[in-house]
Amino acid sequence: MTIPQGSADPPVVPPDAIAEYQRDGVACLRQLFSTEWIEHLQTAVDEVLRDERNEDLEVYTPKGEAGRFCGEMDCSRKYPAFQHFVLASPAAFIAAQVMRADRCNFFYDFLFVKEPNTAQRTVWHQDLPYWAVHGDQICSIWLPLDPVPQSTCLEFVRGSHKWGKAFAPFRFADGQVYPGMENGLLPRVPDIENNRGDYDILSYDMQLGDCLVFNAKMLHSAPPNASHTLRRRAFSTRWMGEDARFDLPAGEARGYPNFDVALCQGGEMTCKAFPVVWPPSHPDVTKYPVSSSLPKTASLLQPFDGYLELRKRQALKYSQKEQKEMGMH
Repeated sequence: MTIPQGSADPPVVPPDAIAEYQRDGVACLRQLFSTEWIEHLQTAVDEVLRDERNEDLEVYTPKGEAGRFCGEMDCSRKYPAFQHFVLASPAAFIAAQVMRADRCNFFYDFLFVKEPNTAQRTVWHQDLPYWAVHGDQICSIWLPLDPVPQSTCLEFVRGSHKWGKAFAPFRFADGQVYPGMENGLLPRVPDIENNRGDYDILSYDMQLGDCLVFNAKMLHSAPPNASHTLRRRAFSTRWMGEDARFDLPAGEARGYPNFDVALCQGGEMTCKAFPVVWPPSHPDVTKYPVSSSLPKTASLLQPFDGYLELRKRQALKYSQKEQKEMGMH
């Protein structure tokens, strides 16, 4: 597999797309990722899906239902192929531009795969209440690895990032709010799906090389994949600007990161786990160095040495069930 390299001339996001993101909370950016980057991720994703020993790939489709919806969190903390994308692709620069941020820290990533004939819908939710961070400069880049017709694309309530509301995080499996949130401090997500006419809902036709960038406060959902032939593979990376602050929820309503980090409540997010990726000249890049070098192995999916230690820390702090609930969104 050819390993794509970072460009000295990364793509510039058009000003009207930046204004669209700021106004609507989401923008579809066209052809900002090269064929080389798409093929790099396609190969890595298919290797992950073929690995029968992979205990971190979660299948969300209930037994007996058609199709298959699965996902895996923190691929870049385990596999060099995904880490290389995070550090060397234009993703960080793209995120910094749309957020109007002076620097861009990596937060985490999530791989999603909806196979053909998957009837399962991802319910309406916000991302931010599931995370131990707050701020306006927090976004996701959702990069499809297959052409995505509008009928299977993510959907967004236009402008919902400006509502000034945080909605209670809930378990996707049964709809129950997280422990510690039953007292109604945060309202439940409104019933958007059964009242679609009351909301301005955005979705897009997407080709390879296109991406969605959306604010972490946006209400969004994903429809079933009713196609008989088309898969829907997507790699989503999450990014933070300089206004992001560590905000660990009280009680049992824990958020990501689901492992210990050396951060203070209300403090900045920059640390070894969440390094500055852009600009490369930022002083914290030297303070918390990251490497985009890849091992000379046949597979780019050889787990990092530190990953097993990370898993040990996760297992001590959270049960396997809790980790799955935090990841499935």
